[in-house]
Amino acid sequence: CSSDLTFRLRAAMAPRSVSPFASPRPLRSPRVAQATIKKSISLCDLQDDPTPHQPDSLDESRAQLGREANSLLDEALSALDTESYQAGERAATDALQVFREIGDRPGAAKALRVIIDSYRGRHLLSEGFQRASEELERFKLNGNTIGEAAMMISITELRLETAGHGKEVVSMAKTGLALAQQVQDRSLEAAGFLALAQSYEALRKGNHMTRAARASLEAYRQLGDRKGEAKALHSLAMAVALDDDTKAALRHASEARKILQELGLVSLEAAELVSIAEFRKLDQDWAAMLQDAEEAMALYKGIGSLLGESNALRLVIKAHSSLQDNEKALELAEQALAQFREKQYKRGEAIALDQIGSVLYSLRKYEEALDAALEALELVRELQDVTWEAITLHSIAALYCALKRFDQAVKVAQEAIWILEDLGDKSGQAYVRLNTILQAQTQMQEYQEALATASDAVAIFREIKDRKGEGTALLLAAGVYKSVGYLEESEKWLQEAQEIFEDLGERRLLAQVLHGMAKVHIAKHEPSEAVRLGYEAHALCKRARDKPAEAGTLLFTVEAHLSLIAQLVESGRVRGSRELEEQLSKAEKAGVAAKKIADKMGHRQTIADCFYALSEIHLVSGNYKEALAGADEGIKLYQEVGYLLGECTFVNMKAQALMVSGRPDEAIEAAKEALGMAKAMDDKPLEGLAQDIMDKCLAGQGMPMQQQPVQQQFQEQPKEEEVVAPEPAASEIEDEKPKGLEPAL
Repeated sequence: CSSDLTFRLRAAMAPRSVSPFASPRPLRSPRVAQATIKKSISLCDLQDDPTPHQPDSLDESRAQLGREANSLLDEALSALDTESYQAGERAATDALQVFREIGDRPGAAKALRVIIDSYRGRHLLSEGFQRASEELERFKLNGNTIGEAAMMISITELRLETAGHGKEVVSMAKTGLALAQQVQDRSLEAAGFLALAQSYEALRKGNHMTRAARASLEAYRQLGDRKGEAKALHSLAMAVALDDDTKAALRHASEARKILQELGLVSLEAAELVSIAEFRKLDQDWAAMLQDAEEAMALYKGIGSLLGESNALRLVIKAHSSLQDNEKALELAEQALAQFREKQYKRGEAIALDQIGSVLYSLRKYEEALDAALEALELVRELQDVTWEAITLHSIAALYCALKRFDQAVKVAQEAIWILEDLGDKSGQAYVRLNTILQAQTQMQEYQEALATASDAVAIFREIKDRKGEGTALLLAAGVYKSVGYLEESEKWLQEAQEIFEDLGERRLLAQVLHGMAKVHIAKHEPSEAVRLGYEAHALCKRARDKPAEAGTLLFTVEAHLSLIAQLVESGRVRGSRELEEQLSKAEKAGVAAKKIADKMGHRQTIADCFYALSEIHLVSGNYKEALAGADEGIKLYQEVGYLLGECTFVNMKAQALMVSGRPDEAIEAAKEALGMAKAMDDKPLEGLAQDIMDKCLAGQGMPMQQQPVQQQFQEQPKEEEVVAPEPAASEIEDEKPKGLEPAL
């Protein structure tokens, strides 16, 4: 179950996106399933199958019984389509008894699969495993191969619902498929190919998944099974999405949705709309995402599915938040919370609280977000869903990091790791270490521990052969090395990450590696190389159609150009020289391009970042009027989005601009304002900068720009916001938004 309180990365903790062909609720782990009170399982239908024999065409009573059993089976399937799982189980159990009485092994196998699906739909995984395992052993003893195939495929599907599965599930899927092919049952073969595709999805093997999904699609089409065809199309959409082909994913998912709509399967159509909205999210098409998610929610409401409604709610709120309408997002989440409480639907309450926390986090109201997350955690524990509990704990750890309560962040993150260890989810453990513990250790300046944490994560990813995870760990570890001044070691780890992401074709992550390399070159006083790498990273983001990252890399190139200008000034260049004017022109061009992208996205904080970069250029150029005008615009935007760090840094810049333009009284007032904000944030570097400006003004050092060397105009920049990615199994790191030269410069 993905949740936005995990702020941008939760989808990877739950290995699969919400599927219309599996319960979209948060997955219950085997540990919790075993702790669940067992439901009594009727053994009246566990009698041995009668000896199979050739049906007698004259035995009309047997034929009539067969028709009645098939009718019951159709009734059971229809009940499952409308989420009436208990009714479906009853009808399938009646059909099973009849099929066994007349010796219809294929019919009995199909009925049993429906019964197991009814357990899966209610998320009674332990009961489903028990029933399927008992039946599998009976079929083996009786030499009933078709029954074996059916149960092996069902067990594979159940296994896919739990966290921490790996190659063993692929092996199970292949066994079930081979048995289905042995008995030449095309329907079971289609289901086997589909289960195999889903097992590859968990391992993120897009090519293998695509082949299996296409084989399943072909089989269902040959059978004329339209519902099965929609299942296979959904799986195919997920497969191509793994390879970042979201256009193809949308095409296949839309085709699946159309089939389900034609069949009148409202619940499955709504779930497919949720998947389509997820693909829109990957494309960052927020308006279309909102439309699809709202349509899905309306369909769920129409059939009274609180489960579906709560899952669609996540995407509706995420879309509103991404469209910069956090007020609407918060209003919807609070309305949903009241509704779910009235109906005593605890899972919905937990989801709504989770979403409230997510929006409050976006508004940087961390204490209020923490209160919501802790309340959600209590409900999740009542629901005994430890996978969801691990996700929520990781979210809480991220909030503690945002509140700079790093000791508590490490403690809570360790709780999440213990749960993931019980689940056997090594990938999840590694990402919790990277995303939370590594960050906390770095902030506490426990650099040796941080490097050990990163090395442990690299070792885990290598052990499970997760190259993307390995590259991500190398990238984050390189950042730690850079922060402690080990630039050569940082560059070495970045080069290893670069090789991995080039092999995988991961453009977005490769762009972040190049960005990291550029920052290392700035720290090594090699700004020319930083400029080159910045533009190279920008080109990758552009090809990947990642607009936020494209704007971010352009803003970084502004800083790289300004760093190069500082170097030229140190070497004796003066204002008006060709080299300086050329770099200022390129910096301005990059800043203007970034602002065009930000304006088109409508992302106010990014627009404010662009104002900062352009004001910085104007300040260095001596265009104080333009610099101050940009500062006023940017400060206003930072205030609107509640970004105190950006506001404080911009006010400091404004104070500097006032100081060098000969307006010391106004500069002192601005510096006092910045000083107050810095103290409120306990930000010593910004506090020191504001105090320095005040001291200079009071000492009469606020001289006109013409009498000062250009390099004095470089001031401390807004620090990059710490990446909080509380998604235990997320395979990507959050895109950074460069907002100026680093404090070390």
